[in-house]
Amino acid sequence: MVFPVTYRRVVLVLLATSLGTNAYLLRKNWSRLREGYADFTIFYSAGTMIRTGDAARLYDEGVQYDAQRAIAPHVSTRHSALPYNHPPFEAVLFAPLTKLTYFPAYSVWAAVGLSVLGFAFWALRRSCRSLQLPHVLVLLVMALALFPLFMNFFQGQDEALLLALLVFAFVSLRAGEQFWAGVCLGLASFRPQIALALAAVLICARKGRVALGFATSVVMVCALSIAVVGWRAFLNYPNYVWKLEQHQGYGSILPATMPNVRGLVSAVLPDGHPAALAATACASILLLLWGARMFARAEKSNDLELAFSVALLTSALISYHALPYDLSILLIAIFLLHPRITPPALEFSRWQLWLPVAWLFFAPLQMVLWLRLGRFNWFASVLLLWMWGMSKEIAKRRTRDSYALAVARPS
Repeated sequence: MVFPVTYRRVVLVLLATSLGTNAYLLRKNWSRLREGYADFTIFYSAGTMIRTGDAARLYDEGVQYDAQRAIAPHVSTRHSALPYNHPPFEAVLFAPLTKLTYFPAYSVWAAVGLSVLGFAFWALRRSCRSLQLPHVLVLLVMALALFPLFMNFFQGQDEALLLALLVFAFVSLRAGEQFWAGVCLGLASFRPQIALALAAVLICARKGRVALGFATSVVMVCALSIAVVGWRAFLNYPNYVWKLEQHQGYGSILPATMPNVRGLVSAVLPDGHPAALAATACASILLLLWGARMFARAEKSNDLELAFSVALLTSALISYHALPYDLSILLIAIFLLHPRITPPALEFSRWQLWLPVAWLFFAPLQMVLWLRLGRFNWFASVLLLWMWGMSKEIAKRRTRDSYALAVARPS
């Protein structure tokens, strides 16, 4: 067993190291953020096009590039559009922000993300009092220490909103409201690769009302998208996204940086090759079925925290398009597994359960893999190790439940 004092020291060192690394990156790139190098440019330009009545050409790369050059004229490395590959309805969120100039809008969006996260963490603590999670402010500090989530705020991405909706989906499941959990997942379809994968895991685990709620909210956001960009642009959107994936976003979508099945396959086979597509599809289907089975077994043992953690991990691995920011959703799994990876439950025999968490909070390793080596796909092996650890935890729980049932049964 790890003694509490040693545990606290290790945690403090990990958090301090990660926060220091993140602060260094922020300080070093502060001027570039102000000039418009961050990914927030795609949201700001899309919001501008919505506000100025040019929404029908939202997926015209020439128009995107002109809008981005007008917003960030001093970005010397951008010789083509940084593609806006998100669904049309999400651009509506950014239209009001474009009444501000670029950097104030970026700052407001970061503040909104932190506020939404704080509310989501409050809801999680209230729903799971048995987990004895730290105060909301401590949870926010831990969130900013997680390198993928820090990079979300650094780039002005939308993972904070995604993470909050997934928290509300879990809270709904815990309250027995499968329909509303599905609604939350449907609203999260601005990240369709995650929302669809997570919904698929729950539906395969026989959560039928999740499918109903998911379909209901997807219809709503599709109707909003059509109202924003029109039928032609809406129907062309899937083809536009697939074209970007096939051409690797003209250098902005790199499978080597994807911590998922596709990223691992790309280390062996050229991305887009028929053999690579087949291997990715087969491995993803097998992981989906494995994750759904683990979810069902954990839930049967009244362990929804472990079940939902498995679902989150599975969705991250099988999503076809997963950038390092998308690992932000695993912060929910870390919080849900909190009682198992802290004293007195922390044991060496559970190393497959807590070691991946330590790696997730070790920012220097992730910074080197992503920003230096461009090989963040290797991090998928950490996620597979974590999934193995969760499967062992589920097996232990089932064994204990079977033993308790046998003891309680009269002879």
